[in-house]
Amino acid sequence: MSRAIFVFSVDNFALQQKFVVAAAEIEAQMENQTRATGRIEELFESLLHRAFSGAL
Repeated sequence: MSRAIFVFSVDNFALQQKFVVAAAEIEAQMENQTRATGRIEELFESLLHRAFSGAL
């Protein structure tokens, strides 16, 4: 029976932590962007309503 040898590398812990921090920052920015997009859509709908109801 032959044995296969698998070689893999493990990045150092500091590099992994740096990646985790960067990923968390990106996720927070994406959440903020999603909230901002929702708010913009609400404001646009309000503007449309005002425009077509004669309130402007």
